[in-house]
Amino acid sequence: MDENLTETNAELIQELWEEHQTARMPSGFASRDVNGISFELLDIDVTGCVSTFLQRGTLDTWRTASLGLCVHHCYDVLPILSEACQVSAKMSH
Repeated sequence: MDENLTETNAELIQELWEEHQTARMPSGFASRDVNGISFELLDIDVTGCVSTFLQRGTLDTWRTASLGLCVHHCYDVLPILSEACQVSAKMSH
């Protein structure tokens, strides 16, 4: 594991990843493009990067760049996803 990554950080990443894996994707988002970004492909790319990191404790240059692009795309997707989650929560009450 990278010497800059503490055990506590690694545990936090693992916990957040497990939480993400059990979360349900909002209805209709799996096949949706948001601002030209495929939500499904974004999730697949992040999954590959995080699972590789958790297995190896580090990312190669390609995956680091890919994860950086994913973060950039998340800034475009999250406001729309957040709004959809709020609407879904209101409808379920």
